[in-house]
Amino acid sequence: MNPGTLRDKIVIESPIVSNDNAYGEPITTWTPFATAYAQKEDLTGREAYYANAARKEATMLTRFTIRYVPDLTATMRIVSDGEYYDIQSIAERRDQLTIIAERQHG
Repeated sequence: MNPGTLRDKIVIESPIVSNDNAYGEPITTWTPFATAYAQKEDLTGREAYYANAARKEATMLTRFTIRYVPDLTATMRIVSDGEYYDIQSIAERRDQLTIIAERQHG
């Protein structure tokens, strides 16, 4: 991994679920889990097609490549430039992680 490509600062957040509302419905709050520098790439064309193939729908996906962070899971989310991304998959390779994430709408 070329450290010079890790230009985007991201925050990885972990969910905390509680039953605090008046109706007993679960409420999810997010707490910072880790901060990392990432190479951020929006997937287009063939990459997006194959990444979406298992999901049977077309969505805008982004690939984040970061240095290895232990205990990272797909239940977490990424915050980058004020946008929130739901983690779809995580692939580990040597000392790095490749994360495919979908930007939240709304």
